[in-house]
Amino acid sequence: MASAASTAGKSKSFSHLVEIIPDHVWMFSTPFRFFGGLLPINNNGLIIRARRKGTGEPVLVAANAPELSPSLVNDINQVQTSTGAKVEVVLGTDWHHLFTKSWAEAFPGVQVLFSGTRGWRQHEQETFNKQVLDRKEPTVPDVDESTLKLVPWLGFDGVSTHHPDDKRRGEFSVYLPEHKLLYIFDVLIPMIPFKRMLGFHATPPTESEMPTPGSNFGKKLAGFRIAEPELCAQSAKALLALDVETLCFSHGDMQFGAVRRGKQSVAAAMAGLKTLIPPQ
Repeated sequence: MASAASTAGKSKSFSHLVEIIPDHVWMFSTPFRFFGGLLPINNNGLIIRARRKGTGEPVLVAANAPELSPSLVNDINQVQTSTGAKVEVVLGTDWHHLFTKSWAEAFPGVQVLFSGTRGWRQHEQETFNKQVLDRKEPTVPDVDESTLKLVPWLGFDGVSTHHPDDKRRGEFSVYLPEHKLLYIFDVLIPMIPFKRMLGFHATPPTESEMPTPGSNFGKKLAGFRIAEPELCAQSAKALLALDVETLCFSHGDMQFGAVRRGKQSVAAAMAGLKTLIPPQ
């Protein structure tokens, strides 16, 4: 079996796992630059302790598959030991796919689940276990939905696609009903603390001071291009209807808005979704 060091990449700038929900949810952040390396937006992921359908046995699910490091693999292995569960599922998406192969190598036997065909196609010739989920009703096989539920984000076209099957963007969010936690891929992106990125001192804002995340379907960001307005509105309503007390994002700085706590802070962060819903 390949060692973690041989599969995990060489970057040293990683944070260790941060416990978000005691003994059930851990978050980590890795460096990532967008737009040809110009924009530092980070790649954030979760390790989630869910339950197997039927038996109730614990199972670990990785939401997102950012670049691994030996220290991060070691941290995740410690979670496997402490929980008595293994990482069996990795949730990728159309665009969060770059390092899925390394996750499959570091954690043998995992199944990588993609929300659409684009991510799967990038790894079509590779032999790790992978599957494209149903876009309209995505579910994680064998995982109890009372512990982990996927919420589809439908009606949007993607950008920079080269295959007709990839034009309609596939996406989902990850909701943990028991913990009232929502993890969002790309739909909303927290503001980047550029002062901190440039090495200057920056004090993390309080929950009430947190800036509103950018909407990745709006005028400034357009990773999701509105194709079916009614379906887009339904997607927004589905997220807004969830009972959420902790909100985690796939991008952003964990101290500057990538984790939001409290219903008021969460509501403020998700307010941009309402722009997709036409007035009654």
